[in-house]
Amino acid sequence: MSVAENRAVRRRILFALYEVYQINPQTMLSPKEVMEAAGITHDGLARNIFYLEEHELVECLKRFGTTPFGAAKLTAKGVDIVEDEHKLNELVPVKGQAPADPTDELAELFERIRTDAHNAPLGQEDIESLIDELEFLQKSLTRARTDERAEKIQTVLRWISDSFDGNESVLRDILRLTQLIQER
Repeated sequence: MSVAENRAVRRRILFALYEVYQINPQTMLSPKEVMEAAGITHDGLARNIFYLEEHELVECLKRFGTTPFGAAKLTAKGVDIVEDEHKLNELVPVKGQAPADPTDELAELFERIRTDAHNAPLGQEDIESLIDELEFLQKSLTRARTDERAEKIQTVLRWISDSFDGNESVLRDILRLTQLIQER
């Protein structure tokens, strides 16, 4: 999991636990409930929840067995961080903040779309195909541009867009990705 993906997971965990905290500050979520509430997969859950715990933003009940922790909840310090956008962005930077150049923006878009692909409402085989196609696109951009390659890239982008039909934030990322690729 990349740095950007870990940061995205941490932000999702914080915001999911914040929503629960607003309803009942004493409620603790199991690992499965954290994953469902944050819209994340098991990959990276333990390292990211423990990272947040080490920063005293979440409290985890430890447990032995197959789960990384028994339950977790947001701490008062975690609430303060979520409610202070500046401090939150210092600790867990927002993905996509003013990239320095188009290459950085492309990399950021690929990372965001890849993260969203893992959580897409598709079967596992389709998700794997989607990830493979994203990797193909990213590698294609490093090769010499040909009409055939440009056509293949456009076909892949349309297929990826269709996979996220209805998810406006991902579709915006794909549209921007398409624009950047066409400008190259």
